[in-house]
Amino acid sequence: MRGKTNQKIQRRAQRSREDIEEMKDDLAKNATIIDESIVQLSFRDLQKGLQYGDISATAALRSYQAKALEVNGEVNAITDILQDAKGIANELDSLPSSERGPLHGKPISLKESCGIKGLDCTAGFGELIGVQREEDTVLVEVLKSKGAVPFIRTSSKRVHQFGPQGLFILYIL
Repeated sequence: MRGKTNQKIQRRAQRSREDIEEMKDDLAKNATIIDESIVQLSFRDLQKGLQYGDISATAALRSYQAKALEVNGEVNAITDILQDAKGIANELDSLPSSERGPLHGKPISLKESCGIKGLDCTAGFGELIGVQREEDTVLVEVLKSKGAVPFIRTSSKRVHQFGPQGLFILYIL
């Protein structure tokens, strides 16, 4: 049993590394979208910029992705790249201001204990690796409905330690 669990852990870690490399490559191809100043904004300033259309959801996402990858190089905390983040950001960019939610376009990172459709949620149990959730948890549904853009899941709170306000990460204990 232990050998199978270790193999699952190894395969999951490899998938995570591959997804991170894919995101790095994608960001390198679209480097003009990345704006370092976006990740330095306070939560309120970023929220205002996104609400008024001064900052696109896509530009915020790409900038946060780049910064998260930079920090991850130091702390190795990214467990999952959320593949639908670009699509969500693109969809949000097409909304008129009258339809924007209070978290419109705000990139967020979730602790790996947050259940997301299509991903496993192991809560530290190796036996749950590969058991994919059939739907988002209510919390993730609410965040998305308010306009948030979940883009990564992490194993550590340390990945958020940059900028004046830090990366907005939601912790579920």
